[in-house]
Amino acid sequence: HTRLTGADGTLSPESLFSWPTASTAMRRFPIAAVAALLARGANSYVRQVDWVESPFDLVTPDAAIESCGLAKETARALEGIRYDKVACPFGVLVACSAAYPTSTCGLAANVIATLLDANQDGVPDAPAVAAALALGSDTAAALVCGTSRAEERKAEDLPRIDYSFGSQSYDRWDPTNVILEESFHLVHQNGWAMIWPEVFGYASDFSSTVCAETARLQCVSPGWVHPENKCPDGDEERAPGDPAPSPVRGGCNEPSCDCNEFHWSAVENYMYQPDTDTWDWSSSWPRNRADVMAMLSDSYKAVLEDPTYGLPQKPIMGEYCVGCQPVASTYQPTYQPTSGSRNPTKQPVASTKTPTPQPAADLSPTKSPTKSTKSPTKQPIAPGPAPGPAPFPGCEDDDSWHKKRDSNKKCSWIGSNKNRCVVKGDDERWGFEACRETCGTCLEKEACPKDGDAKSDWMHASGDDFKNCAWVAEFSGNRCAQPGMDGSFAFQGCPVACRTCGYDCGVDDENWHKESEPEKTCDWVAAATGVRCDTPGEDGTRAYKSCPKACRACGGAFDECKDSDWHKNNDLSKDCGWITQAAGAIREQRCVAKGEDGSYGFLGCPVACDSC
Repeated sequence: HTRLTGADGTLSPESLFSWPTASTAMRRFPIAAVAALLARGANSYVRQVDWVESPFDLVTPDAAIESCGLAKETARALEGIRYDKVACPFGVLVACSAAYPTSTCGLAANVIATLLDANQDGVPDAPAVAAALALGSDTAAALVCGTSRAEERKAEDLPRIDYSFGSQSYDRWDPTNVILEESFHLVHQNGWAMIWPEVFGYASDFSSTVCAETARLQCVSPGWVHPENKCPDGDEERAPGDPAPSPVRGGCNEPSCDCNEFHWSAVENYMYQPDTDTWDWSSSWPRNRADVMAMLSDSYKAVLEDPTYGLPQKPIMGEYCVGCQPVASTYQPTYQPTSGSRNPTKQPVASTKTPTPQPAADLSPTKSPTKSTKSPTKQPIAPGPAPGPAPFPGCEDDDSWHKKRDSNKKCSWIGSNKNRCVVKGDDERWGFEACRETCGTCLEKEACPKDGDAKSDWMHASGDDFKNCAWVAEFSGNRCAQPGMDGSFAFQGCPVACRTCGYDCGVDDENWHKESEPEKTCDWVAAATGVRCDTPGEDGTRAYKSCPKACRACGGAFDECKDSDWHKNNDLSKDCGWITQAAGAIREQRCVAKGEDGSYGFLGCPVACDSC
């Protein structure tokens, strides 16, 4: 500080170029940035990046309740600590403080997205990993970005978030690499290690593939030792094949730290990431990529190269753009048709062989289903009503639709890459909603199943048994684009919840809106039919009556209209007959009761509820 300022304490720009020991570095650092750094303190400066644009909307925590499925208590907690910018790439929470630069917050969202979708086709490379990290999961993680360590620590204990990872991007000339490192730790700890614990996990005996490699190279030269750890007798140059027993002593000796740090160091060299810092603080780590790769075992390198896990294969510079950077892949997924049984296809954990593809359905993702660590329990879901066809006049792509922020990417851009059907447009519609002919979601071609989604075996790629079609219906606005364990998307496996089946459902009342909230119309209902179709309107009618198209409570959606064996949750005596015993407002109240399977009464009892 004293070398950069004059006698009066003000910054002298000329001194930046007259200080010989720092001139090269300081010429790269904007004078305004130095001034801000000195004025505000080293731990409160984050550079506003100007070389990256982000496709992810930054919204307030309150808005993220609807757009991201953020829990209300999480939103309130963020607001309480002045974190006012939220993005949710693939459902993963990125939260930035009010003082954190907007563009750098977008960079952080891009980095998370790229780690999950390396080929940038809009679909997670390992869907189960994205699902494990996403909001609503028991292992949901957050990347929190503040202008100081103290600011990031305020977000350590967010409700409904398993673990918050600080970006540590304060006091950095280029924040990309440190954001990438912390994001990588996030994906490793709460994603890869949860889905494939035998490969990436943190067992105390260092038995996972990653930890075994860490232990194999512990205190060996060439090899590994974390700077916070100490090798026995200070010997960091043990002969190959004679590693120090793990864990060694030190501040990062537990597998959750030591293995994670080792894995990142190996991956950043493997992917040719520029400006790696491992060489600076590990005396035994090789000084070039060729030597690093020669040091690593074949079994560990097989993990790095296996497309099953979706580890990064090339440098990550903070840019993310779906479809802008296509990457050729020789990986052919194992895939099951969406019709018929949807039993999950298990992937080998660390295979480098090319699987034999199964017959593809009309919409086949490029990624294969991934192994779940849970044993899902199937549940019956969402029965639905019935009658006969009144087909739409035609099924065609909407020429007005285009990918968000890119008017050149219309339905024709989706083409044969059907994974782009889960890309959102500028009008907030998914590709599968606007490009029905291209995406194979023409409504007049197929009636909804007689029992709605009740017999669908679709389940989220995370393997959580509660994430079925009823769960999708609770927030269909985003969940219809979620991947399933069988490789299909929710809009394929849960057609009633996602409104991708059925004949003409009539027209929603454009004048209807929630009582006292005119902005909450039938479009608002359609984004979360599993929880909003019971909403009372200003005109006294329930949403399912005035928004039949949104709620699929209409005669044209199903083959026939008849009541099912629906009954109210936890009460077998309260079935469709119980609904018919009432009249007027009381019957309407019973029609929005939730059943054992999670569906509304008006879906299971369409005759009783006059929702045919």
